[in-house]
Amino acid sequence: MKKLIALVVAAFVLAGCGNFITDFGIPSVLIAPAGSEDRSIRDQNGNVIRVAFVVKYTIRTLPGSPLGVVSQLNRVGGGSLPGGEVLSCAPNTAPDNCPIINGEITFNTFPAPGSILIESYDANSANGQGRTVFLPRPITLY
Repeated sequence: MKKLIALVVAAFVLAGCGNFITDFGIPSVLIAPAGSEDRSIRDQNGNVIRVAFVVKYTIRTLPGSPLGVVSQLNRVGGGSLPGGEVLSCAPNTAPDNCPIINGEITFNTFPAPGSILIESYDANSANGQGRTVFLPRPITLY
C-alpha cells in the first residue's frame, strides 16, 4: 500500500513538473516606447503635407534570456503589433548591452495619447514551445 501511495505522489509531482516545461526557454523581454514622429513631405509648392504618424517601440532581451521569437505584442482591448526574433543575452550582461528589436506602427491619423497599451506578448522558445506572457501592468507605447 505504501508503494502505491508513493507512486501516486510521484505521478502528481511529475505531472506538476510538466506544467513548467512549456515555460522553459521562453524569452524574457523588456518592451518600451521609443518615441513618435510625424512624417511629412513637401508638395511642388513647398507646402508641408503630413503623410503619417509613426509610433516607435523597442523589445530588448533581458540578461539570461534564451534565443526565441516574440511573434506579437498584444494590445489592451485587442489588436497586436509585430515582434521579431529575440537573440539570447548572457546572464552577466548589463541590460543596456543586450540585443534589441526596433519596431514601429504607422497611423494615418493621430492616435489618442495613452491609447496604445501592451498587456502581453506571444513568445516561442527555440525548441518550438510557445505561450502568452502577461505583463505585470500594461506598457504605454503612446
